Amino acid sequence: MTKAAAQCRYPFLLLHGLFGFSEHSIGPWKFSYFRQVVPFLERAGNSVFTLAVHPVHTIEFRFRQVRAFIEQHHC
Repeated sequence: MTKAAAQCRYPFLLLHGLFGFSEHSIGPWKFSYFRQVVPFLERAGNSVFTLAVHPVHTIEFRFRQVRAFIEQHHC
Protein backbone atom coordinates (compact mmCIF):
# COMPACT_ATOMS: atom_id res chain seq x y z
CA MET A 1 0.00 0.00 0.00
CA THR A 2 1.80 3.06 -1.21
CA LYS A 3 -0.94 5.69 -1.15
CA ALA A 4 -2.17 7.38 2.01
CA ALA A 5 -5.63 6.69 3.38
CA ALA A 6 -8.09 9.53 3.85
CA GLN A 7 -9.09 10.51 7.37
CA CYS A 8 -12.75 9.65 7.81
CA ARG A 9 -15.38 11.04 10.13
CA TYR A 10 -16.59 7.65 11.40
CA PRO A 11 -14.57 4.71 12.72
CA PHE A 12 -13.87 1.63 10.64
CA LEU A 13 -15.27 -1.68 11.87
CA LEU A 14 -13.57 -4.57 10.10
CA LEU A 15 -15.37 -7.92 10.08
CA HIS A 16 -14.09 -11.21 8.75
CA GLY A 17 -16.17 -13.37 6.44
CA LEU A 18 -17.49 -16.90 6.86
CA PHE A 19 -14.92 -19.14 8.58
CA GLY A 20 -12.76 -16.05 9.16
CA PHE A 21 -10.92 -14.70 12.18
CA SER A 22 -9.49 -11.40 13.39
CA GLU A 23 -6.21 -12.77 14.69
CA HIS A 24 -4.98 -16.30 15.09
CA SER A 25 -1.86 -17.64 16.79
CA ILE A 26 -0.11 -20.90 16.10
CA GLY A 27 2.83 -21.30 18.45
CA PRO A 28 5.07 -18.26 18.07
CA TRP A 29 3.38 -17.16 14.83
CA LYS A 30 0.56 -14.64 14.80
CA PHE A 31 -1.70 -14.15 11.80
CA SER A 32 -3.94 -11.14 11.26
CA TYR A 33 -6.91 -11.43 8.89
CA PHE A 34 -6.58 -7.78 7.89
CA ARG A 35 -2.74 -7.69 7.87
CA GLN A 36 -1.62 -4.18 6.93
CA VAL A 37 -5.09 -2.65 6.61
CA VAL A 38 -5.38 -1.57 10.26
CA PRO A 39 -2.03 0.29 10.47
CA PHE A 40 -2.64 1.83 7.03
CA LEU A 41 -5.94 3.35 8.17
CA GLU A 42 -4.62 4.33 11.61
CA ARG A 43 -1.66 6.23 10.12
CA ALA A 44 -4.21 8.60 8.56
CA GLY A 45 -5.74 9.23 11.99
CA ASN A 46 -8.70 6.88 11.65
CA SER A 47 -10.16 4.81 14.46
CA VAL A 48 -10.18 1.14 13.47
CA PHE A 49 -11.82 -1.77 15.26
CA THR A 50 -11.56 -5.43 14.30
CA LEU A 51 -14.32 -7.70 15.48
CA ALA A 52 -14.33 -11.48 15.59
CA VAL A 53 -17.86 -12.78 15.27
CA HIS A 54 -18.88 -16.42 15.29
CA PRO A 55 -17.34 -17.99 12.17
CA VAL A 56 -20.34 -20.10 11.07
CA HIS A 57 -23.47 -19.09 13.01
CA THR A 58 -26.56 -17.52 11.41
CA ILE A 59 -26.51 -14.02 9.96
CA GLU A 60 -28.93 -12.89 12.68
CA PHE A 61 -26.66 -14.20 15.44
CA ARG A 62 -23.59 -12.57 13.88
CA PHE A 63 -25.50 -9.29 13.43
CA ARG A 64 -26.40 -9.29 17.13
CA GLN A 65 -22.72 -9.66 18.00
CA VAL A 66 -21.86 -6.71 15.75
CA ARG A 67 -24.67 -4.57 17.16
CA ALA A 68 -23.57 -5.30 20.74
CA PHE A 69 -20.00 -4.30 19.87
CA ILE A 70 -21.14 -1.04 18.25
CA GLU A 71 -23.33 -0.15 21.22
CA GLN A 72 -20.58 -1.01 23.72
CA HIS A 73 -17.90 1.01 21.89
CA HIS A 74 -20.19 3.85 20.77
CA CYS A 75 -19.18 3.46 17.12
